[in-house]
Amino acid sequence: MLQELIKSAMIGNSKYVPTAIPAVLQEAHERMQATSENREDAFLKLTAAYLLMEEAGKTLPQSHGTLPPAPSETRPFVPATAAALLQQFLRAKEEVLIDYFIHRCNTQNKVVLPALLPELLARAADKKQKRTQTLQACGTRGAWLAGINPQWQHLNAPAEDQVWETGTWEQRKAYLREIRQTAPDAALALLEASLQEETANNRAELLGILLKGLSLADEAFLIAQLDDKSSKVKQVVYELLQSLPGSGLYQEVAAFVKSVLTIKEERTLLFTKKKVPHLNREAALPETLVAAGLEKVSSQPGVEDMDFWLAQAIACLHPDFWQAAYQLSPKEVVQLFTSHKAQNLWVPYLVQSAVRYSHRELAQALLESDPVNVLELLPVLPLQERFRWADKFIAQQAYQYLYLLLDEGYTLIPASVCTALLQQLVQQPYSLSQQDYLRWALQMPPSLLPVLQQYILQENEAYQVRYFRNMCTEMSRIIQTREQLNASI
Repeated sequence: MLQELIKSAMIGNSKYVPTAIPAVLQEAHERMQATSENREDAFLKLTAAYLLMEEAGKTLPQSHGTLPPAPSETRPFVPATAAALLQQFLRAKEEVLIDYFIHRCNTQNKVVLPALLPELLARAADKKQKRTQTLQACGTRGAWLAGINPQWQHLNAPAEDQVWETGTWEQRKAYLREIRQTAPDAALALLEASLQEETANNRAELLGILLKGLSLADEAFLIAQLDDKSSKVKQVVYELLQSLPGSGLYQEVAAFVKSVLTIKEERTLLFTKKKVPHLNREAALPETLVAAGLEKVSSQPGVEDMDFWLAQAIACLHPDFWQAAYQLSPKEVVQLFTSHKAQNLWVPYLVQSAVRYSHRELAQALLESDPVNVLELLPVLPLQERFRWADKFIAQQAYQYLYLLLDEGYTLIPASVCTALLQQLVQQPYSLSQQDYLRWALQMPPSLLPVLQQYILQENEAYQVRYFRNMCTEMSRIIQTREQLNASI
């Protein structure tokens, strides 16, 4: 019968109609013929009936294997009221609330109920970013269940001693970062043994992990990597060596700056003096620094090569260099460069130095200077210190500033900062996506609910006002849901 159907489909049912109809289908075939609109309709009905007949009455394959018993959970389960909320979030696909639930579950050292594990594990398989947190919330039984389902098995990390050889790329990088923090020499030994087996992009990425905890013990290994054929790898190595105070390359940069830059005190008024930088324009840029990536010819219009060389070198130097070489505090360094006519050239590279070395004092001194309005400095500061710079950034860079306040710990943003952000964003509501608004709401204090209510009650029907009003309504709901969830776990 199957061959008859295939033949009719291949040459067309207008030329060939299946005739070898099984007896069991004969009656049904006659009824379908009587009600069919045309030959094609009759053919499709007959085919569907045949396929259903083939499936009917078959015995399904049986599995004779047995599953091991589920392990006992070592942490308490979340209450049923909280589980009901999570089920509601999963059904509505409210990603920001699911993430917050998982965060809350982990901070309270609890695990989700077993009935919800399949949905959470399926979500973890699709979302790499929240995988670790999700597995933690799934507890011992979640890890057991992931090991049974082939589609989830990759969620479980291999045994610790096998991660480097058999783990996924993300697991291997995470393992190297962890080892780098706890046993730097062991991390270096791992790279020495297997780095050349990796692709060029992977080699560059793994070497970049060495930046955290970089020390002079890494210098010899890094210098050896300069023989790598990949220019990308060499670039990463040079950046690491430049960022390593005490390395040969760093010392060359420092020596070059000392040979070029002299700082003198000059009288400005009758009773005041100020420190002024002077450049030795006879100095030459060492070829070793050119090889390390410093540009030999100025790429900025109107800027002389010597000024450009110094600017690039400033970015390489640790902020403590200025105290050791010129007895300048971070505030004095900022004053020195921001008061000079070449501040537009030098200050951005001083900012790079503060960011490269995560130097809190220099970042603060730069932010306290009126000419400096650079958001990249904020991640150098602890989150609580970023709030004080709201007035400096909200007017011109509201949404960029907001992104730097969102953190994994869901720290509440002061009401005054949120209010100022709302006042700015109401004028440009599309700066944030809907998910961004909802994520922000999870860090809004409950005291902001009346403020949001004022925006919700606006009667202006302009399209962007309606959009912002809807976002405020959603944010209000998120805040109330968060408080409900907090009370239930």
